[in-house]
Amino acid sequence: MEISQMRTDRKIKNKHFLKRGLGVLCTLFSFMLCSCLNNDVYSEYRSIKDMAWGVNDTLIFENAFEDSLQVHAVEILIRKDVKYPYKDLWMEVSIQQDSVQQECDTMHIYLSDKNGRALGTGFGTLYQKSDTLSMRFVPLNSHPYFLKVRHLMTDDYLYGISDIGIRVSKR
Repeated sequence: MEISQMRTDRKIKNKHFLKRGLGVLCTLFSFMLCSCLNNDVYSEYRSIKDMAWGVNDTLIFENAFEDSLQVHAVEILIRKDVKYPYKDLWMEVSIQQDSVQQECDTMHIYLSDKNGRALGTGFGTLYQKSDTLSMRFVPLNSHPYFLKVRHLMTDDYLYGISDIGIRVSKR
């Protein structure tokens, strides 16, 4: 092979590596930029003792809203074990301030498909599923707010639910 041919081949390889390197750098920059645009205001989980959520066990999340006059979306996060006996879960979510209920919504979320396979993300025996409430909430002042979640299923105890969480984000 001639020297000029070797130089041409080397130039082509260098251009290829340069383009690939620029592509990787652009991708990394995009990920960094997207991570800075996070609109989450609040995120927290409450563990269910012994994975037995009682009908009278209302989970309370305090001060989930930081900014009044900003529209907030509320997402409910459910972690369940594969031993959870139902394919769905009914819950009531209410927002209260100064002992006055501001908003209330009923949520129906499917945790398994019709064949019993867990929906959502996870592996092994623990899976997580989330859904956004249909209500959009705007705090009216800076007083503490309480977001309350309770199940509406007919059983006194729901076995197999390990955690319930909320994620509040600006819209």
